[in-house]
Amino acid sequence: MSPDARALSEIRNHLEHRYLKVHEIFSGAAGIQQPVSGDLFVDTMAYSLRRRDFEDKTLRVLKLARAALIHLSLAMHREEQRRARARRSKKPIIGQSLDLIEDRWKRGSDSIFKLSHYRKR
Repeated sequence: MSPDARALSEIRNHLEHRYLKVHEIFSGAAGIQQPVSGDLFVDTMAYSLRRRDFEDKTLRVLKLARAALIHLSLAMHREEQRRARARRSKKPIIGQSLDLIEDRWKRGSDSIFKLSHYRKR
């Protein structure tokens, strides 16, 4: 696993199971702070990160997600093209007709859907 992927995995794990500290001013290294004897301000449950590093990693994840969606879209397009070529060489596909349902029927504004129609007299 690459160091970048390992860091993203660690951040995701802390976001889900512990918590993440994002610092505007931070002099230490990113990661889990190691306890020093007598230091009351060290938090071993948090993953500390500079704001700029957090922004960079967030953009990295967004770019990865965007690339994944583009690849998925291209793969689906290619698969649909492959299926279309296979259909042309074999039996034709029989279409299925769909009934038209008017919007007023869906909303129940038609007289057959009114509650008064179903009430006992």
